[in-house]
Amino acid sequence: MPKHNSSKIDPNAAQLSMDRLLSYKSPKADRVPNIPLYMDQVLSYLDTTLRPLETNPKEPCFTKTMINNYVKSGVLKPPIKKKYDQYHLMTLTMLYRLKKSLDLKDIEVVLGNIPRQRFEEYYQHFIGVEETVGGKLEVYSNGEASAEALWETIVTLAVEADAKMRLAEELVKIYHQNMTEKVEPDNEKE
Repeated sequence: MPKHNSSKIDPNAAQLSMDRLLSYKSPKADRVPNIPLYMDQVLSYLDTTLRPLETNPKEPCFTKTMINNYVKSGVLKPPIKKKYDQYHLMTLTMLYRLKKSLDLKDIEVVLGNIPRQRFEEYYQHFIGVEETVGGKLEVYSNGEASAEALWETIVTLAVEADAKMRLAEELVKIYHQNMTEKVEPDNEKE
């Protein structure tokens, strides 16, 4: 491992970031508002809910333009009479987590093929995945605050993320092919 000029790292900064990200949990479906909300209410809810994940505190988690573009691109179903429901909020929560590692087209494939009547079930599974991943990441929270240890953790996480992102992209292609395959009707008569 390369030696760093400055091996002094704030011992609390890395640990606080790690703790904040590892302790985050998306709200369970029964905690997501189940009343129609206008855009400003949606933005406020999402900003409050997702803020702990945002690495740049000055950046909004979502903007009106972003949400409108998700609707236009088909990733998010249109609101009903300018109001967004629980389905929209859960979709946007998952979209927020997926958009750093999948492109919009792939997110549309993954989220767009969830049957509406089973959406809450899929959302709960998503939350379970978040918790599992959080548990696996705790191994990186070792309390070492040297520049070398931090560098090693950064590189390890980035390479793991890259490999997993590439694998996810390949699996989305396979999933999409599976979802779009048309079953040929049986032409043989009995």
